[in-house]
Amino acid sequence: MKPFELPEDRLGTTDEDGHRVALYPLEVKGKFRNLRNLVHPLMVFIFLALPLTTHNGTPLVLFHVAERRFYFFGQIFWAHDAPRLIFLLMAFVFGLFFLTSIFGRFWCGWACPQTVFIETLYRRFETWIEGKAQVRRKRDLQGMTLPTFLRKSLKWSVFVFISMGLALCFMSYFSDIREIRSVLEHPEQHGTFITFFIFFSAILLFDFGWFREQFCVIMCPYGRFQSVLMDQNSLTVTYDYNRGEPRRGKVAKGSPDEGDCVNCYKCVQVCPTGIDIRRGNQLECIACTACIDACDSIMTSLKRPKGLIRYDTERNLKVMRKGTKEKVPPTNRWRAMAYGFLLTIGLVGVFVQASFSKNYEVRVFRSKGSPYQLVKDENGTDLAVNHFKLFLANQSLHVLKIKTQLSDQELSRGLSLASSQNEWDVPPGESLRPHFFVKVPRREFELGEKLIQIRLFVFEEQKWKEIQTMEVKALGPL
Repeated sequence: MKPFELPEDRLGTTDEDGHRVALYPLEVKGKFRNLRNLVHPLMVFIFLALPLTTHNGTPLVLFHVAERRFYFFGQIFWAHDAPRLIFLLMAFVFGLFFLTSIFGRFWCGWACPQTVFIETLYRRFETWIEGKAQVRRKRDLQGMTLPTFLRKSLKWSVFVFISMGLALCFMSYFSDIREIRSVLEHPEQHGTFITFFIFFSAILLFDFGWFREQFCVIMCPYGRFQSVLMDQNSLTVTYDYNRGEPRRGKVAKGSPDEGDCVNCYKCVQVCPTGIDIRRGNQLECIACTACIDACDSIMTSLKRPKGLIRYDTERNLKVMRKGTKEKVPPTNRWRAMAYGFLLTIGLVGVFVQASFSKNYEVRVFRSKGSPYQLVKDENGTDLAVNHFKLFLANQSLHVLKIKTQLSDQELSRGLSLASSQNEWDVPPGESLRPHFFVKVPRREFELGEKLIQIRLFVFEEQKWKEIQTMEVKALGPL
């Protein structure tokens, strides 16, 4: 077997006994590498900036589990708002499904934190400290010498600090930045936070520093179900077997039947998950495009057309194999259309909920017991007293001051509203269920009932503002 030829009966990252084989992916240059050098730092910046960015005084993204409230781009969700999250989760899930059905495993190579942080931070520091891939491989084969030990000690020390910084940033998605500042100032008073911080730092250090490609190959759930989301029209990183086969070495050198692939194994040497893209679409491929840049550089040096490995679809390759030179537009994209339709429903639901969401919820219920009671006032007028219960929920971050009042017309006809208090202060994220009574003169009833309008006021900007009018049905004698 040639030095870089991968076995067909097992993963390229394992030996015959199933032990892990260390990977030393070579660095590559090219248009996709240059594009990733722009995209990956941008993704790191977004990850670090989101918990620090505020909107109208509230964090842009914060999942405050302890206080059961969640901020997401201007929207506030409380623990009892789980139904509101359905459309948001639906939009996210089917958005990922929709893009995967069209662009394949784009997420893994361009936006997944596993790839982004390893490529942008860990692998860069590893290269700066220990040298390029060929140098690291040579040193590791020579065994642990003093210079190697010192280099590795420095590298892992840097990895520890990076992991601690990422863990702190990750935890800022679940704790307010003011709480984190308090932890940094008085760590002895936050034992639970420190414990979780150490735990997450250790997990990130293990994953990004050592486990690396094994997570993509063994543990990543997205890699498992991506094949269900994709079809022959999905755009993936592919090897053009029509043009590349037969490779050099399979036929006589210089033969007119020889394909463009010169069997240099450059695509294998640069792969961060240890696969041979020439064997077709594989679960371990993360669409990082390193093999495209590597192959293009070889084709350029051989003065052959680029694109032997490129973004393309299985359908195009099959059509070209049959002798058709022109690419045929994708057809029968029912899978992508179905995901797009469900994504649209989710986005419309999110937009509608955001447009009609309020900072409060008010409902009126008739209290249990007798439907009404007859009493007389000081003038001897018969009154039917109806017992009601309010439900007041505060969805904002501030104390909500609410009061109820009857309309002027009903007050003029002798109706009155009575309760232990007419104004209520509802704490943020909480609800109240106060009781009140409506007294209606007996003469106002027709057929034993009467519709009453109750006005709801909220105290804002140093004045009372009417925000809602509710109709309730008062009962009385015929």
